[in-house]
Amino acid sequence: MGLSPDLFKKIFDSLPFPKVPITLADQTTVRGYFILKTTSTSTDEFGFSEEFDATAYLPFNANINAGDIITVLNQQYIAVKLEDYYVGTEKVAIKTYLKVYYG
Repeated sequence: MGLSPDLFKKIFDSLPFPKVPITLADQTTVRGYFILKTTSTSTDEFGFSEEFDATAYLPFNANINAGDIITVLNQQYIAVKLEDYYVGTEKVAIKTYLKVYYG
């Protein structure tokens, strides 16, 4: 059954982060949530951890893939890892781990 698109939008819009325009690799712009210098780390089963420069929460239907270059606040980032972000059992956003892209 799932949630209606309007309810998805309401849930996504209620996430507690600053919302900014994010330009995706195909030059479309979406309004997403952006957390700079998260210093969040991802540790795998072998104990290796990785630090990311930023995290973005993009709409669940945003057209993004790992390796894409996105632009936020005039800075380019490369999408390193994507995770589905759920509220309850419903996917409402794509959590996107970013590193600064130096071209």
